[in-house]
Amino acid sequence: MKKKILALILSVAIFATAFALPSYAAPELSSAEIGLNQVLDKVVDALVNGITSLIFEPHSFESKDDYKSENFYEGNTPEEFINVPAEDAAWKLGYSNASILTGKELTEEHYVGGSLSVTKKLADEVRDDQMVRTIAISDGRGISIFT
Repeated sequence: MKKKILALILSVAIFATAFALPSYAAPELSSAEIGLNQVLDKVVDALVNGITSLIFEPHSFESKDDYKSENFYEGNTPEEFINVPAEDAAWKLGYSNASILTGKELTEEHYVGGSLSVTKKLADEVRDDQMVRTIAISDGRGISIFT
């Protein structure tokens, strides 16, 4: 029941936003219409804030001193940094990339996102290859990898 009420409220908010706000930009509106649009804007804003307060619970933050780090590399302490490079020191950088597409994007049911459609909107072409890219950088003492 709670989900149905939220869905109804969201539908009204989206409808009001879709139809009221474009007319708000029109220069030939009367002051009454502008006032109505401003009220609708405040109602939609209040609805969105209300829904957000129902969905998201407030978080309490703990101090840095009380924080217990797990699965996180702390990095170097200030004493571990070097001020003068080692003899014959050299930086090295590596780069690689690979496609994460399966090759089945056009033969299986892969949907196009980013627009509303009543019927299935299946992909019929691949415009941008989805890639994973990685760089590795080393100063001779260790390697840092960014993916």
